[in-house]
Amino acid sequence: LPKGYFSKIKDDFILYLEENNIKESTTWSQLGYIAKESWVLN
Repeated sequence: LPKGYFSKIKDDFILYLEENNIKESTTWSQLGYIAKESWVLN
């Protein structure tokens, strides 16, 4: 994996959370589910 791969994903998540007003208390497993759903949809 390229350097910064995971940090980019994290940045994308933070943007996603802010855009959707998701509380920071969201767990990483929920984030993983959201990511899987979004990747399936895209």
